[in-house]
Amino acid sequence: MRYSSAFLKLTSKLLQSSFHVAKPIYTSPFRARSLLSNLDLQSYKFYSVQSTDEAEFEIARKWYSGFNNSTIPRKIAKTHYTAAGGAGGQKTNKTASKANTVWSMKDLDAILPSIISKGLRRGTHYVKNTDAIQIQCDSSRNRTDNQEETHQRLHEEIKRIYSTTVPGKASIEQQQRVKHL
Repeated sequence: MRYSSAFLKLTSKLLQSSFHVAKPIYTSPFRARSLLSNLDLQSYKFYSVQSTDEAEFEIARKWYSGFNNSTIPRKIAKTHYTAAGGAGGQKTNKTASKANTVWSMKDLDAILPSIISKGLRRGTHYVKNTDAIQIQCDSSRNRTDNQEETHQRLHEEIKRIYSTTVPGKASIEQQQRVKHL
């Protein structure tokens, strides 16, 4: 029975201990399933990105090092205001202060690394019909405060996606220490 090279690489990685490199085990699929189910996978950090190409990670790291509040231009966002619901009396009913901001993914793809774009498309703010990110805010009675809050929420979402999808780069000392093991 022949196994694919991807299966053999995965098996080899999963069966590695910290000091010894285990060779792949050739076994039936039923036996392999029981072997894999016995592994302690809690100690591994899994990243939610599909592509683990190191070049993509390096591009994302370089981009993120310069990421700030002005990285995503405000002019690519379209904000509409509606009347906020809930308690607040006459002022809430008369003023349209709820900010609904939409960013086209086409515009964001030109700015963001592909790993971050993929993460945004998997997020809760993504609207598939329009291929856009939509964030609403009505926490303040002031329009501009609510608009600022939507932009801040987008920045926080990008930071969260970066921290969960892009693994940290090991220092040179740490890389050398691992080589000596």
